[in-house]
Amino acid sequence: MSHYDVPRVQGLWVYPVKSLQGMAVTRWPLTRLGLVFDRRWMLVDPKGHFLSQRRVPRMAQLQARVRLQDALAGRPRLLLVDAQGYTFAVPEPDPARPRMRVRVWRDEVDAIWVSDAVDAWLQARLGVPARLVYFPDDAHRPLSPKYGLPGEGTTFTDGYPILIVTQGSLDDLNRRLRTPVGPERFRPNVLIGPTAAYEEDTWHRVRIGRVPVRVVKPSKRCVITTLDPRTGKRLGKEPLATLATYRRWQGGVIFGQNAVPEAEGVWELGQRVEVLRPRVAW
Repeated sequence: MSHYDVPRVQGLWVYPVKSLQGMAVTRWPLTRLGLVFDRRWMLVDPKGHFLSQRRVPRMAQLQARVRLQDALAGRPRLLLVDAQGYTFAVPEPDPARPRMRVRVWRDEVDAIWVSDAVDAWLQARLGVPARLVYFPDDAHRPLSPKYGLPGEGTTFTDGYPILIVTQGSLDDLNRRLRTPVGPERFRPNVLIGPTAAYEEDTWHRVRIGRVPVRVVKPSKRCVITTLDPRTGKRLGKEPLATLATYRRWQGGVIFGQNAVPEAEGVWELGQRVEVLRPRVAW
C-alpha cells in the first residue's frame, strides 16, 4: 500500500435477520446500535434460544431484505426470500404484543414475537421449529462491561454493533489459502481498504465518513466461516484452519475487529476512513 493511498469504505453489508443472508448496500444509515435494522430480527427455538447456521445451516439459503427508504424512515418492514425466489412480506412487529424472553449467547432480552404465519413459512423451509422475533426500540442489551461504556448496547449481534474487515488483511489471508475467500465469509458490516495487513489491530478510534467509531476488540471466528454463504454447505476447514496457525488471541481464532459507533450518520461506499487514535497494545 502506498503511503498516499487513503483507506475508504469498499463494502457495506446489513444482516436484518441474524444468520440469514445479508444485503450488500451502497448507502445506509446507522445509529449507536449499528447499521439500522442490522440483526433486529432473529429466529429462536421453542425454548427461546437463538438459531444460527451453526445449528441450522439451511438458514444460509434464505435472504432478508429491507429497503433503504424504510431504513431511513425507521420503518421495520422486512422481506424474506427463499431459495426458489418466493417472497414473504413480514408483518411489522406490533409493540403492543406481549414480550417474550429470548437468549443470545449468555444474554437474555425482551423481544416481540412477530406472527404465526411467518413462523409457518420459515419452518416449512428450514425443517425445524422456529419463531421470528424482533428487537424492540425500548429494549436494551448492554455491551460487555470489559469493552463497552455505560449506556452502550447492541441488538441480536454476537456482541457488538459493527464488525470491520480490511482489504489488506483479507489479501494476506488469501495469499495463504489454496482457494481464496471473499469478505462475505466473515459477515462484516464494513470492508475498508486499501490497508496494510492487520492494520485494524492498531486502531483505537477511527472516523468512517463523519461517524467516529471505537474499535473495541478482535472478532473471534467460528465454524460459520467454513460454510458456503449462499447454501450453508460445509466447504472444508478453511479459512479457519489457516487462521488458527497465525491469528490467535485469548484462546480463539480471530479475524476483523468489533467496533462501536459513537454518533449517528450515514455510511456510503467510497467514504474516507481516518484513524483518530492508534492503539498501543491489546
